Amino acid sequence: MNDKKQKIFSIWLKVIVIIMGITGAVFFAGTGLWSARDAEVSRTAAFIKDTYPLWIVVILLCYAELIAFWRVATRIGEDNSFCVENTKSMHAMAVIATGFSVCFAAMLILLSIMSKITFMRSLFLSALIVLSIIFSLICEILSRLIYHAWEFKHENDLTI
Repeated sequence: MNDKKQKIFSIWLKVIVIIMGITGAVFFAGTGLWSARDAEVSRTAAFIKDTYPLWIVVILLCYAELIAFWRVATRIGEDNSFCVENTKSMHAMAVIATGFSVCFAAMLILLSIMSKITFMRSLFLSALIVLSIIFSLICEILSRLIYHAWEFKHENDLTI
């Protein structure tokens, strides 16, 4: 990919990150306000309210993921896709995704302790745990793939 195409691709990736960040802010703010207001009448709102501190951690982890990916997008624009820094960023994303799994598992445990677990809540949280683990594995695989590409490029002094 030539420099101009990589910069354009980097810009598109950053636009996507910005859109995801704004969408997340609107979604999380709306959900938080709704759950605070309707927790008495809605089981879903009560579920969010019961696990609110953990949802705050999930929100912070979401933005940490976006920041890590922003760094990757920046390096792509600098024609440095296969570098150790991107390996570290992708590994950080894998660790953050593992944090999602821990939060969702904690929600499952907390709701069980509070005797507020239902089949649908446990199914929902279990699905989120599995999806988080899958995302973590994908990020870690990409991290290692980028590292091996960097090694290959470095050893052979080639441009990939």
